[in-house]
Amino acid sequence: MFRKKIKNILSSVEAKLFYGSQGGFTLIEVLASLVILSIILVTFFSFFNQALIFSGKNEEKLVAYNLARKTLNIVEEDYADLNGIELTISCESYPTNYRDDLKLALYETTCYYKENNRYYFPEITITKQSFDNFTSPVLYLIHVKIYSSDHLVERELLSETFGYVRGGG
Repeated sequence: MFRKKIKNILSSVEAKLFYGSQGGFTLIEVLASLVILSIILVTFFSFFNQALIFSGKNEEKLVAYNLARKTLNIVEEDYADLNGIELTISCESYPTNYRDDLKLALYETTCYYKENNRYYFPEITITKQSFDNFTSPVLYLIHVKIYSSDHLVERELLSETFGYVRGGG
């Protein structure tokens, strides 16, 4: 009898081991795993999406800063012969106040820069600085701003820089 019981136990264990259980995952287990997986993936992808947006903004600001410095250098060299005039150089005054070096630096005889398939619009303001104690040399403040658009309402200031140029009088 004892042998028979052991034989029955072994055969039931053997059946469970070799034939396995036919029960699978329940619908609730599958749905719970999908919800957990989707929460993890959404969090993961939103992190990379945000990093991509920040990278694009930083690239745009860095390009604008470099263009502002480039424009300032051109203006410091090309507009050194100012005599008492104050002017604003922007798309509204193109090409009247634009000198040759500045025109050559811009994109194909336009009033803007084109870098990385984006447009950057410079605005340059040259203002005579007045000092009570000094009459000569005259200094002109150069204020260079780079905008994302030439429309007054839609544009965003991307970068700005300042410099001085010595004028004639």
